[in-house]
Amino acid sequence: MNIQDLLSRLQEEQPVLVKSLSFDPDTIDQAVLDTGESVYWIRNESGRWLSIDIGSDEIMLFEEADEDVDPSEAIVVFRNKDFEFSYEGKGNVIDEDGVVIEPVTFKDFESEGELLRVVISDVTGDRVVSIGQIVAEDDVSAT
Repeated sequence: MNIQDLLSRLQEEQPVLVKSLSFDPDTIDQAVLDTGESVYWIRNESGRWLSIDIGSDEIMLFEEADEDVDPSEAIVVFRNKDFEFSYEGKGNVIDEDGVVIEPVTFKDFESEGELLRVVISDVTGDRVVSIGQIVAEDDVSAT
């Protein structure tokens, strides 16, 4: 399934299979980054979420973690593994009318094919820590 078909299906609240796991969308947020890119963050009820970037054809599957990390460091330790800082982005989560809901910053850290993402609310300072990996289009299909 290509990335545009995946996004359309999820926006229609249709379930998909991601790496053989059923993914039934619960909430869909659009984040417009300072770079002008638009990224979709789609969550399900089990704590998993997809990050879909149409511009770069990138799909990432994450699972929220209960652990917290200090995202100000260049290397963070998570589940006894070192994750090295790789990317920082800023943007605004918007509603379907384009109204800003919340400004956010996110930082990515990588280790051996895994991605640790920390999303920080610029208003409240709340952090959400998630662990995930890039998903190939071949690993996504209709249910």
